[in-house]
Amino acid sequence: DESRKTIFDSDWEHARISVAKCIDVVHRRESRAKQPSADKSSEQVHHPIEDVEATLWKHRRAIYSAFDYYATLLDGGKDFNGEQDIYNLTWVAYMEFTRDCAIVGPTSKIHFEHVDLIWVSVNAIPHDTGEKQRLPDRWNHPRTMCRHEFLEAIVRIAVELFMRHGTVTIVATAV
Repeated sequence: DESRKTIFDSDWEHARISVAKCIDVVHRRESRAKQPSADKSSEQVHHPIEDVEATLWKHRRAIYSAFDYYATLLDGGKDFNGEQDIYNLTWVAYMEFTRDCAIVGPTSKIHFEHVDLIWVSVNAIPHDTGEKQRLPDRWNHPRTMCRHEFLEAIVRIAVELFMRHGTVTIVATAV
């Protein structure tokens, strides 16, 4: 777990900015949908990004096992050294993950277009904007999904599946 924590902290450092923006959009949408409360003094200060981080950490074994399985399941091609690339998900492997987990399919609430848009969004967002990061993301290939992008995709899929098409109102609960 100590090694996993080091890996998770590095992945979360890269994913945190984009996940925070996603959460902010969700909370703005939720607050527009609700009526303003008359008693603001009873509202507690809440930090949803820490809750999402804790939830992802709690399920780290399942998340990283799924990533490893789908990264090695289908031929991801070769890296610049000619070795098999088992550290990134291809689009085909990502789509297989969404089908196997019933995220998309005949009985799912979301469609292929939604998870495809999530793939595009996660890969299109530069992960070095905003706060200056300690480490550059030099291993992030634009046509594959790396571990920190997978964490972000998990959050976005949860929001789409359980918040837009369900009754959940808290991002960490959706995750």
